[in-house]
Amino acid sequence: MQTLNAFAKNESGAAGVTYVLVAALVALCLLTGAKNLGGQIKNTLNSATATMKKG
Repeated sequence: MQTLNAFAKNESGAAGVTYVLVAALVALCLLTGAKNLGGQIKNTLNSATATMKKG
């Protein structure tokens, strides 16, 4: 919360751009990780389903 307050009070354009770029990079990493993890979970569940159907 303090970081957000400091960002709001900061009038330096360069610092604002830096914060936006860092936030975008973090968001990109999170989305990429979630996409990859989602694919792995899907494969695991499909494999478990196929195994259970075989008996």
